[in-house]
Amino acid sequence: MELTAVRALGEELLARHGLTSWRFAFDNAKRRAGACKFDSRTISVSRHLMALYEEAHVQDTILHEIAHALVGPRHGHDAVWRAKARAIGCSGARLVDAEAPRAPAPWQGTCPRGHTYDRHRRPARPASCARCEPGFNADLLLTWTFHGRTVSPGPRYERELSRLLAGRRRRGLGSTGTPAGGQTDVTQSPAGGLSAASTAAAPGGTRAPEHDLMRELAVRGHLTPGTVVRITAPGKYFGRRVTIVKSARTRYHVRGGVERLTVPFAYVEPA
Repeated sequence: MELTAVRALGEELLARHGLTSWRFAFDNAKRRAGACKFDSRTISVSRHLMALYEEAHVQDTILHEIAHALVGPRHGHDAVWRAKARAIGCSGARLVDAEAPRAPAPWQGTCPRGHTYDRHRRPARPASCARCEPGFNADLLLTWTFHGRTVSPGPRYERELSRLLAGRRRRGLGSTGTPAGGQTDVTQSPAGGLSAASTAAAPGGTRAPEHDLMRELAVRGHLTPGTVVRITAPGKYFGRRVTIVKSARTRYHVRGGVERLTVPFAYVEPA
């Protein structure tokens, strides 16, 4: 529904139900449709969701909040509020209809097993897949895209991720350096599919899980400045150890001695 029409409808409904001292406004919420603010005597609705809703959904949202204003702040979504909502023509539903459109989330996290999570805000801390395992597990780390493009959530996120990986490495390796439990990860291949391939192996031919995780971070562009990596691109630089200076859109900027190079994410691996 056009926002100008939403505003006209909102102001008309407020006047119809005697809320002449209240005002109608838009807000930037993306998950909730509306709000009743008693302190400022304001009924506000999400500009993002209203633009996606049909008129019937818009009207129900506004009437939902008007019912709150009419019964007062002490009733919440109780029977008194529900009776008033239905009396003025609202459905009386506490939550937005599950079939109603939702604002697309710019951030999407994906676990190694394919589960996805949507976020409207930049992820502040590393997280693992709660559907696979309730506690944090670095083997099930979520990797993030922003509007479909693989990006880092930021320096603070990367610093915490580095600390988590360092702690995992200390806890996960026994005295001989063999991973506890001999666990093997899958990693994201340069072509974008899932692959168990890795160039590093722990003693006895078993890949080190922390190496696989670092390899996954490498090909997604998530390694932080200062990380030492090995170039795997064919040519004269193959096998060379370099240090990441920064991460660009599709390539790492690296330093090897006095030389500075750019290398696609797919052609580096943890040294």
